[in-house]
Amino acid sequence: MFGTGGGKKQRPAGGTGYLVRPRLGALKSVYSSRPFAAHSPDKRKKIRKSSAPKMEWRRHKPDSADTAHREAVGRLRILLAESYAPPKRPLRELDSAGEETDNQSLVSAGSRNSRLSRNYYHNLVTPRKYYYYPNLRSGYGGLGTDTDKSLLHDAPKVESPAAPPELMSFIERQDEYIEELEKESKFCKEELSTLLSKVKEVINENEHLHDKQRSRMIKSLFQHIETETETETETDNKNGRRIADERSAVERRYTQQIEQLSAELGAQWETTNKLHLELDIQRRENGDLRRESAQKQALIDELKKDMQNRIKAKGSRSKKSFDYKLKFSPCDNDWIVLMPI
Repeated sequence: MFGTGGGKKQRPAGGTGYLVRPRLGALKSVYSSRPFAAHSPDKRKKIRKSSAPKMEWRRHKPDSADTAHREAVGRLRILLAESYAPPKRPLRELDSAGEETDNQSLVSAGSRNSRLSRNYYHNLVTPRKYYYYPNLRSGYGGLGTDTDKSLLHDAPKVESPAAPPELMSFIERQDEYIEELEKESKFCKEELSTLLSKVKEVINENEHLHDKQRSRMIKSLFQHIETETETETETDNKNGRRIADERSAVERRYTQQIEQLSAELGAQWETTNKLHLELDIQRRENGDLRRESAQKQALIDELKKDMQNRIKAKGSRSKKSFDYKLKFSPCDNDWIVLMPI
């Protein structure tokens, strides 16, 4: 699939690869002592949107080459702005004798180097540094276009101190590094565009194949359904008949069981009614017997009372007769018979 776009492109000639970013050893003090805010406005510039067409794919992560390229361009801007800046004129005044004097010559070396020796220069809060770049328009990645370079060359020349050879060699190395980065970025863009086109072709082919496979699957499913409908109807009819027969057999079995249960329940109901009648008869008989026993017990109690009364009357009569005999014959002890009490 990927062989339709031609062979792989070769890397651009003109360099052995990415140039290593040179370290700033001796030149570090050239631009580190001065603040970056002196050569740039107070407000940050808005990043201009590129006119290139937007990618429809994922955003690429920032590359190390791109960051190194931006760092090199920023440092070149700073160095160029410092090299083309006009020199500061010393302040000159007239002394009491009328001669011109340089104010900077009056300041001592110690006070010129360190401002913390005086109390009124002491400040606890460190001033904020604004890292801005000079106002240079860039055509690609911060590099100046031909018009900007021509404006820089056509600008009025101001007397400035000669640049050190280390600075010139550093600028030449940075120019070579930037040119190599431009070539690499162009090559990467071309490779990315070809790769995107190939990926789109592959996606289109995959979609076409998926559509074909889907249509084949749908056709096979329809054919399978048409062949299976007849067999399914026959099996459904057989299952329906079998279910109807089983249902009728079950209903017959249930009706027979219900009839048997109803007959058994009727017989049990009759026996229970008979038992209830017998129980009622037994209860009545028990009631009659209890009443008779109560009456007999009452008669027995009355007879007991009558017998006790008769015994008491008999005892009283015998006592009276004994007393009477004692009165009429007190001295005659032979015929005295002790009566039982």
